[in-house]
Amino acid sequence: MIPTVPQPAFAKWCYRAYVTLFFVYLALPLTVVCVFAFNNSVFPSLPWEGFTLA
Repeated sequence: MIPTVPQPAFAKWCYRAYVTLFFVYLALPLTVVCVFAFNNSVFPSLPWEGFTLA
């Protein structure tokens, strides 16, 4: 988006929503892996059997 060209409010909202969803799409798998890294079960799955730091 060029800052000097006026954009409708809806276009700005769509752009911000797209960028936000893009970063959530990138960060969510990393977050899930980090959370499941502390799961105490043999395979990373739900339900959690407990958390460990080992």
